[in-house]
Amino acid sequence: MIERQGRLYWTKLVEAGKKQRKNWIQQWVVLLANNLLFYKDQKQAVMTKSMPHGKPDSSCDLRGAEIDWARDKSSKKNVLELKTVRGLSLLLQHEDISTIQKWLTAIKVTIQRAFINRRPTMESLQERGIIKETVFGCPLDKLCEKEQTTIPNFIKLCVTEVERRGLDVDGIYRVSGNLSHVQKLRYMVDRGKIIPFPNSSFTYIIISNKYEPVDLSEPEWEDIHLITGALKMFLRELPEPVIPFAFFDKFVAACKIRDTHERQKVTKALVQALPRVNSDTLTYLMEHFCSGMAIYMAFQNQIIDYMLCGFDVIFK
Repeated sequence: MIERQGRLYWTKLVEAGKKQRKNWIQQWVVLLANNLLFYKDQKQAVMTKSMPHGKPDSSCDLRGAEIDWARDKSSKKNVLELKTVRGLSLLLQHEDISTIQKWLTAIKVTIQRAFINRRPTMESLQERGIIKETVFGCPLDKLCEKEQTTIPNFIKLCVTEVERRGLDVDGIYRVSGNLSHVQKLRYMVDRGKIIPFPNSSFTYIIISNKYEPVDLSEPEWEDIHLITGALKMFLRELPEPVIPFAFFDKFVAACKIRDTHERQKVTKALVQALPRVNSDTLTYLMEHFCSGMAIYMAFQNQIIDYMLCGFDVIFK
């Protein structure tokens, strides 16, 4: 795709690391997605079956290149300097300032786009071990597979601590904790691996292959809203919610059924139809929310409200 084309004066300044004698020539220049092509005239740029962009006299690879106004490189006005990663430096010039400014903008945008398009994907970086897959933002099924469980360890860690000392706290799950402390806990979790101990608030987080004890009952984590804030952040950042997108409309429709028995029957069937990790995690959270604390919470969510009211029928 042609981004821009037109006549420009140009000359090589440096090639293969060697300074070149200036030789200004006027040519038809075509800007493509990754290249700048130079033709003797516009006719030469006409595409053919064998050459979709004609036969250029010269070309310049823009991937990784830099362009800006030339400073003290020429006595001419309105001059740009383009530098490539292959050691080529050239000057571009046009008498009209507005025209050369449009070229500058177009080439900059093309260089930036080429950089973005050649960046490796997050998945490829994780496969190569360059970026470690984190807990926050990890798909629920992948996280559970990695931890060999059907309920993420971080959810169990937070719920255990909330039920130990947070059920009677005013504003639980409604009041936000200090964001910097929440982010600190998130950072520690993303760097390591959680190993929960049953019936205890004490846990170990492996960081850099070393055991570093983290006790959520210590003064640093005294504010229970830090724990609930981290749990809410974890749930918000799931790429797909605990109730998958494909099921959301079905749950909404079930909530609109007026007959209580039928509504609970349909909702129970939907819960059972969820993937195992989603069903187990949802059941675990709903049981937690029913543990004597629902009256303190402000869900503002009709689906959650219905499932809490019918918990014994839907999840048992």
